[in-house]
Amino acid sequence: SKPVDGLGGYVWGSTDQMVADVQFWLDNQSQDFGWIIVGEEGQGRSAKRFASREHATAGSRPRLTINYTQ
Repeated sequence: SKPVDGLGGYVWGSTDQMVADVQFWLDNQSQDFGWIIVGEEGQGRSAKRFASREHATAGSRPRLTINYTQ
């Protein structure tokens, strides 16, 4: 989980489950439905906006960055 409370970029660190999800998508591309971000909707005025991969501005689209370490 990651608090999202203002403008700017957000980084979710790698987990074993995240690695497993990405590997599954690589191995089973027809079943790659991505992830969903779910928020606390019990508070008023708490909506957040994230751009999709189809956003007109390329710099606003989500990115997956993979850093390899040995």
